[in-house]
Amino acid sequence: MKRFILAVPLALAFTTASAQQEAIHFKTLEQMLPSAQLAGFTRQKPTGSTQKTMGMAISEASVRYARPPSSSDHVTLTAKITDMVGMPMMGGLAMMAMGSQESETDTSRTRTVTVQKHKGSEETSTGTSKSCKLSIPVASRFMVEISGSNTDDAKLLYALADSMALDKLEASATAK
Repeated sequence: MKRFILAVPLALAFTTASAQQEAIHFKTLEQMLPSAQLAGFTRQKPTGSTQKTMGMAISEASVRYARPPSSSDHVTLTAKITDMVGMPMMGGLAMMAMGSQESETDTSRTRTVTVQKHKGSEETSTGTSKSCKLSIPVASRFMVEISGSNTDDAKLLYALADSMALDKLEASATAK
C-alpha cells in the first residue's frame, strides 16, 4: 500500500511536467551542437530524434567528429544534447550528482569543472582504454555530454564545449 501511495504523486509529477512543457524538437537541438572545426577531424552530419510516449517526451541530437580513416589512432569525439523535460526527476538527479567531486586512480580521474558558468564533471581514463567525457547539466533540463574515444586529451572536449551556445540552450528551457 505504501508503494502505491508514493507512486501516485510521482506519476502525477511526471504527467504535470510533461503537460506543461514539450521537449524541444531535435532539429532545434542540432543547431546548438558544437560548430567548431577541429584540426585533423571531420565533422559528420548531426543526427537526432524526438520521441513522445505515455505522457513523456525526450529529444536528443548529436554530432560526431572523426579522424580520417587513414589515421593510426582512430580518435572519435561525440557531442550530444538530451532534453529531459519529460523526465523532471532525471534532471534533478543529474544536478545533484554534479556536487563537488574529485577522484583519482592510476588510470582514471573524475573532477568537477565549470564550462561557460555551468557546473559539470570531467572523466578521463588513461592506459590501454583511453577515453574522456564532459557531462554538463543545463537548466535542470538538458544534459550536454561530450565524449572522446581512444583519447584522454580532454582539451579536445573543451574546444567543442566552448563552441556551443550553452546560454542559448539555457534560455530555451523557459521559452514558450
